Amino acid sequence: LIEDPDFKATLSEIDYLHPYFSLYPRHREVLKQCFSEGTAEADCFYNQPNDLTSSGEAFVRNLIYGQLYHRDVLGRITTAYQPGDVFGHFSQITQVCKKGGCDYIKWGKMMLGVDSLFRHVSPDGTSLLHDKGMNRISAKRLGVTGCDPSSAKLSYIDAFPREGDTSWMKKTVTKASFSVFSDLAKNVNESAEKIRKSGERSEILYSSRDITQHHSGVILTRTDFKQANRLCENLLVTAEKFASIAFMHGAVYPDKALDKAMRQLLCAQHHDSITGTNNEISFVDLMIEYRECATLLTEIIEKACRFIAGGVKTCNREDCVFVFNPLTWERNGKCWFEIPAKFRNDEFLTLTDLKGKEYPVIRENGKGWFMAEKLPAMGYSVFRVREASSGLNVVTGNDTVIENSAFRLEVDPLKGGTIVSLYDKKEKRELIDKNAPAPGNTVYVMKEIHDRMETQLYTTGHKLLSSEFTADVRSEKCALYQKLTVRVKLDTVGVLIQEIVLYKNGTTVDFRTILEDYQAEDDLLTVTFPVDIKG
Repeated sequence: LIEDPDFKATLSEIDYLHPYFSLYPRHREVLKQCFSEGTAEADCFYNQPNDLTSSGEAFVRNLIYGQLYHRDVLGRITTAYQPGDVFGHFSQITQVCKKGGCDYIKWGKMMLGVDSLFRHVSPDGTSLLHDKGMNRISAKRLGVTGCDPSSAKLSYIDAFPREGDTSWMKKTVTKASFSVFSDLAKNVNESAEKIRKSGERSEILYSSRDITQHHSGVILTRTDFKQANRLCENLLVTAEKFASIAFMHGAVYPDKALDKAMRQLLCAQHHDSITGTNNEISFVDLMIEYRECATLLTEIIEKACRFIAGGVKTCNREDCVFVFNPLTWERNGKCWFEIPAKFRNDEFLTLTDLKGKEYPVIRENGKGWFMAEKLPAMGYSVFRVREASSGLNVVTGNDTVIENSAFRLEVDPLKGGTIVSLYDKKEKRELIDKNAPAPGNTVYVMKEIHDRMETQLYTTGHKLLSSEFTADVRSEKCALYQKLTVRVKLDTVGVLIQEIVLYKNGTTVDFRTILEDYQAEDDLLTVTFPVDIKG
C-alpha cells in the first residue's frame, strides 16, 4: 500500500488491524488515506463473529463497533460483509447487515441447496445478494459481467476484479488476481440491477432457506466458552441498565470499563475462538479474557447498585438486604444474598419485607437464599434480616414423586431415575410422551469416531442410555422446595448425578446434571426430553 498506489488489499479484521494502527503511528495517515480512497478496506464488523453462538444483541453491536471504527477512525464505512470462514448463518443476517450499511455478503463455507450467488431473504422481507464462491463460469451463467479472465484458472477463485489492467498483481499474488471485496460487490450488484431493469428472467434466485448448519460440532465444543459467553452477554446488559440509572442520579458513567468489557466479549466471539480451539494455551487465554470481561461487568453492577441503594431512605441499613431485578417484568423465584456481618453466626434467619411478610432463609455455602415474590420490574425490594427461633423442617427419604402448585413429577428408579410423568396441574395434562424410546431426562451416551474432525458430529451407532440402569433416588422436602437426587452408574463410563427441583409456587422445573469419574473417551452425551406435543 505504501510503495504501490495501485495496490489494493483487504485488511481484516479490526481486532487485528487496530493493534497495528496503534503500534505504528507513522503508517496511520497512509492507512487512513487508503481506506478513504477505497484502495484498502476491512471487514465491516469488528471481527467475524460466530452467528450461532452469539446473541443477536452481540451480533448487532459487533457490526456497530466495526462501522463506527471504519467511519470515525479510518474514514469510510465498509459496504461488503465477508464472513468467509464462519460456520453457518442465522436467518436475520441479511436484515441486520443491510441496516448496518452493507449491500453485499460474501461467505466461503459450502452450503447445500443454494447457488453460488443468490438473493437471501430475511424474515422481515429484506434481501441482499449472498456470494458463497462464484467463479467465472457461474458468473457467466448468472449474467454477471466484468470478470477478469484470470479467475478461470482455478475453479474456486472468485470472479473479480471488475476492470483495469491487473498484470501488476501477478507479482504479488500467485495464480489469480484479486481486488477488494467492494469492487466485486459493486460489479455484481450492477449486473443484477441491469438484468432486473431489462425485464429478462434472472438466474439469480431468491431464497429464504436455512443457512445455519455448517460444521455443527462447533456449537458443542469447549462448553466452557459457551457458558462464559452467555454469562458475559447477560452481565453486560445488566451493567448498562444499572449504570445508566445510577448516572441519572449523579454517578459517573463507566464508559471506558463498559467499552473494554464489550470489546473483550466481541473478540472472544470470533468464529475461531468461541467455537473451540484444540490448543490448550489458546483455550486458557480466552477463558482469562472472558473472566476479565465478567469481572469488569460485575464490578460495574455492584457499584451501580450500591450507589442506588445509598440513596434509599431506611434505618438500620446494616440489617437490610436490597434485591435488584434487572428484568423488565415482575419476577418470583430463588434469590441468593450475602448475609450481613452481624448475622453470620446466627444459625437461623428470616427476611421481612416492608409490609411485614416473612420469608424463611436457607443457609448454604456461606450465603443465604429465599423464595422472593413479586420483585418489581427493573427495580428493587428491601428486606430486613432477623434472627429466627427455628429453621425449616427438611424431610429426607426415598420418595420418587415431588410436586408444587404447578407440577407433579415422578421418576422411576428401575429406569435410571428418569422422569416417567410430568403432570401440568394448570393445563390438566401429561407433558411426557409415553411412546418415546426413553423417558424424560434420559442421558444418551453416543460413541464418536476417534479421528473425527472436531467441527463435525460423527457417531458410530454404539450408545447406552441412563434409563437402561437402576438408580438410587433420594428425596428432600420442605416448605420452600421439593428435590430429587438421582445417582446412577453408567456401566464403565462414569457416575451420573441428576438433581430435579420444584420450588414453592414455581412455574419451572430446575435441573442439574453432573457426570463424575468419567473413565471413557470419544463420547457425545446429550439429555433428551420427549414432550407430548404433536406436530
